[in-house]
Amino acid sequence: MKRFQDCDVAIKIPHDFGHSEAEELMREIETMKRIGRHTNIATMIGYVKWNNVVCSVMELADTDLQLYICSIGDQFTKKQIDRIPIINLMSIARQITSAMAYLAKRRMVHRDLAARNILLQVNELRAMVTTFAY
Repeated sequence: MKRFQDCDVAIKIPHDFGHSEAEELMREIETMKRIGRHTNIATMIGYVKWNNVVCSVMELADTDLQLYICSIGDQFTKKQIDRIPIINLMSIARQITSAMAYLAKRRMVHRDLAARNILLQVNELRAMVTTFAY
């Protein structure tokens, strides 16, 4: 956990401060506690109840997979797009399957695996599964 000392984080709060969304976030927090640590699953650093609102503190990422894929065409020339992104996408796919295998070993299912729920740290090209809907 030393790498999370004095670092930028993401704070997840309910959009609607109603009872059902707060309960959903609490279920996700409980699930994240059961999951444990894996390099390809976004780390929940902690959580806090502030003014009767539950907030989770998560590892910060640069983007999500959906936005990354949309931006590939803007970053590379036609010649480069045939080589570089395929390598990157294969690495990302391997990392996602590693996270899913870890969940399966823990007898858990994600239930909403989608590009919008895969966070990326672009410099490391590290994919992290997030948003566990239970």
